[in-house]
Amino acid sequence: MRILGPNHIQTADVHMDFGKLYLIKNKKSESLQHFIEAYLIYDSYFGQNALQTAEAAMNVATILEEDGKVKEAFIYAKVAASTYTNVFSVENPTTIQALWQQLSISYALKEHDTVKQTSHLLNALSKRDLMSQDSPNLHDKKA
Repeated sequence: MRILGPNHIQTADVHMDFGKLYLIKNKKSESLQHFIEAYLIYDSYFGQNALQTAEAAMNVATILEEDGKVKEAFIYAKVAASTYTNVFSVENPTTIQALWQQLSISYALKEHDTVKQTSHLLNALSKRDLMSQDSPNLHDKKA
């Protein structure tokens, strides 16, 4: 990481990899540090409307929520939900996961906009379910 510099985009990728590895080893504090570093680099390089930034934000939000730091987690969950909604279609599984996470944290904080967030999540789930009904199911085809 020293060769590329602390704010190089590939350094952020390395931080994401280390964050994931530490998470597998159940070392949340080390994982959180790496995800935050990746988030900060991605945010300064790409801005908040980038998939890399959203992925890092979602990882940070997940760890913070699990540690009971819901106010901090909400900031990152909101970035992830907003970005995934803007980049992907609303029925995308990652978007649904991000919306669910934002709603869960918002509810824990007793935020006032949980009704609006619930509406966004239900809309995403409805569209996903409608799309799955319109798609032919390969298991139902007869030979």
